[in-house]
Amino acid sequence: MRSDVYENDFRNSDALLAYGYVDWTRRLGDQTSLSLRASDDHTWIGYESLRNSVSLRPELQHRVGKRFVVEAAYGFTWSGYRTHTTPVADRDGVSHSGTVTGTLDFGDTGVRGYIAFSHVSGDTDGDDYDHDANSVTVGLRVPMPLSSRLDIAYTRTHDDYDHENSATAFTRQREDVVDNVSARLTVPVSSRVSLQAGYGHTDNESNIRFFDYEQHVYSAGMTIRW
Repeated sequence: MRSDVYENDFRNSDALLAYGYVDWTRRLGDQTSLSLRASDDHTWIGYESLRNSVSLRPELQHRVGKRFVVEAAYGFTWSGYRTHTTPVADRDGVSHSGTVTGTLDFGDTGVRGYIAFSHVSGDTDGDDYDHDANSVTVGLRVPMPLSSRLDIAYTRTHDDYDHENSATAFTRQREDVVDNVSARLTVPVSSRVSLQAGYGHTDNESNIRFFDYEQHVYSAGMTIRW
């Protein structure tokens, strides 16, 4: 079991994110394993509850040789928002995702790189947020002094929304292209507790100008393993 707590600064708003999960893993031979993760993700903005998400994620992992690992995962998530909005913009709903990841260890350097391809299909109570998204992520994990590590990742997402959007008087469907770059430093302070500091930059370009945005996120967090 693990719990993460983060304090983030989104422009002029403070966000508190709490993420906890329980993992179960079973080996299916020397090179293959099956795991299941149940998780809960809660977000507060300005000390008011914004969103709670509950997820299940089974994953199959297979090692190819000494340095390469292939993973295939399915995810189911239910999300509930505490905000009051119009019915068409209601974001409560469920999503299904499929992800394939390849991870490569760079010999004895301790450096690990990966590439992941993901598809997400979201079905919400309001028509504005039903969508299908495809993304690719490349990342690198680099060991640092004092047993710490640096994680760097870049993700590009193409997000297609299923219905004409209310912001256009229901005349155009929304399409977004999202670029995200992130970096996080993790420093262990004991066998069960570690501290994190991170930065993330998101650039969202939409065919509907109302949804264009650029965001800088600075975060600090703590991870506790039980």
